[in-house]
Amino acid sequence: MSVLKAAFDKAVADSKNLSERPDNATLLKIYALYKQGSTGDNEEKKPSFSDTVTSLAAHCFTRSCP
Repeated sequence: MSVLKAAFDKAVADSKNLSERPDNATLLKIYALYKQGSTGDNEEKKPSFSDTVTSLAAHCFTRSCP
């Protein structure tokens, strides 16, 4: 296992043992970083207006939408 993969796996494990629950903005950042690290760049189509706010926010967070 590479050093980078080991560091990523340790960060994932550490994120599951936080002393308190982060606020929603921080959770979204953690999720975006996890998705970026585990699956790579987001190449999916942007969610439509009728999709949930959470899915639109997650998409924009991983794609740096304005």
